[in-house]
Amino acid sequence: MSEEAKERKEKRVDLGRCGSVTLYLSGDRKRLLVGFDVDDKGFDKAGLNGFIDALRKLRDKMER
Repeated sequence: MSEEAKERKEKRVDLGRCGSVTLYLSGDRKRLLVGFDVDDKGFDKAGLNGFIDALRKLRDKMER
């Protein structure tokens, strides 16, 4: 396992009835992997807004 994989940060965001999304930020804070565990019906409005808010917060922590 590389050092970068060890430093990867993981955050799980609960989207209510829609399910959840797990955000994996790389150790160098330049790459983002998104894992979805969403209901078959997809997102509702509240779930989508929660996902967008989580991405906005994570964007501030990323290196550009």
